[in-house]
Amino acid sequence: YLVLFLDIVTTISKLSKECVLRLSSEKIYFIVNDDSSGPAPPVLWCEIPQRMFFSEYQLTGVDDEHKDIYLGFSSVNLSRPLMTLKSAKSLKMKLTKKQCPCLTLEIESASSTSQQTRQVTHDIPAIVIPRKCWSDFHEPQVPKPDISIELPSLKQLRTTIDRMRTMSSDVVIRASAEGRLTLQIKTDTAKVSTRFKGLRVEAFEGMSITFI
Repeated sequence: YLVLFLDIVTTISKLSKECVLRLSSEKIYFIVNDDSSGPAPPVLWCEIPQRMFFSEYQLTGVDDEHKDIYLGFSSVNLSRPLMTLKSAKSLKMKLTKKQCPCLTLEIESASSTSQQTRQVTHDIPAIVIPRKCWSDFHEPQVPKPDISIELPSLKQLRTTIDRMRTMSSDVVIRASAEGRLTLQIKTDTAKVSTRFKGLRVEAFEGMSITFI
């Protein structure tokens, strides 16, 4: 699960330079807001159960009514030290007070020269977000979908999109009730489509939906 945690953080760091980490008693949240658009729902909302990644988890909020902790930090500063998780034995995360508030990572890894382990500590500067600003990071209200369809292999999907984006900056995605997913781009000289068939459809209203 450490590698999965790394993959989540790495993905977020590629999408945004800044991130908010919300810690609650049951879940860990990664939140990205679009600062340029003013007050608006988050553009990225990721929540994971803390039990999935941490065997020990202690959280103390300000009081019983405000148990959560919100931290703002650079997502790149978090993802870089976590790259060592691929060979790590354990990870500890805690909020510390150094010259400024920090999200401190203690990563234990096997030594390449002996049977002993070595521990590396990383201090990531963080901003403790005050309670009056918590409402800026509320969970977005996602409308009920018209269709729910299983995606093909993510590797295959990424390869297809990477090739398409060399020809166009926009892609049209269509999903049908028959289990077809179509990716299409249009240029002044050509129209290119890739179709995936036989995908599982879980729920839908109507025959198809188009995202642009």
